Formats: sequence, C-alpha cells, structure tokens
Amino acid sequence: MNDLDRCRKALERELASVEAPEPVLFHPSMAARYREQITKLIAGLNQADQMLGSKEALRDLIDRIVLTPSEDGAGLDIDLYGAIAGLLHLATGVSSATDKKASPDKS
Repeated sequence: MNDLDRCRKALERELASVEAPEPVLFHPSMAARYREQITKLIAGLNQADQMLGSKEALRDLIDRIVLTPSEDGAGLDIDLYGAIAGLLHLATGVSSATDKKASPDKS
C-alpha cells in the first residue's frame, strides 16, 4: 500500500507540472468556407475547364507536404501541414504528434 501511495503521489506531482493544451478555436463560418473549397476541388477534378479553381482550392488547404522515409524502411511517410491536415484529423479521428499534422500511417 505504501508503494502504491508513493506512486500515486509521484503521478500527481507529474500531472501538476504538465501544462494544459491550448484550446482549439474555430471561427463560426469555418465549416462553410471549407465546404466551399472542397466543392470547388471536387468540381474541378470532374471538369477540365475548372482545373484552375481546383488548384487554387488545394493551395488554400495545404501549407506544405513533408515526405520522410518510413521507420520500417518500406516507402515514405507523408505529413500534411495546413487546413487539410486539421480536416483529415477531425474526419478520421487519427491522433497525431501535433494538431497541425495528420498522417494516416501514424497513430
């Protein structure tokens, strides 16, 4: 019992020193804006004359793409940064190292 009590107290001290994460703030019109961008993207992919709109929509959603060799040596891991990363994180529920990064191969 004494060991468990010491362990509990050590865990409580450790938790007290950890900073709480900053809250995620969403603008009220964010969903409508992203819906519009995704609609442009889908329309552009289906029609050649709207390809320019699709490219612009993708550029708005993606800040950068980072390719790194996978740890197991088979292929590359793809890390997306920007609004699309957050959307994928929300849509898939896959947790990532940061809120701005989404990688389906990492949990």
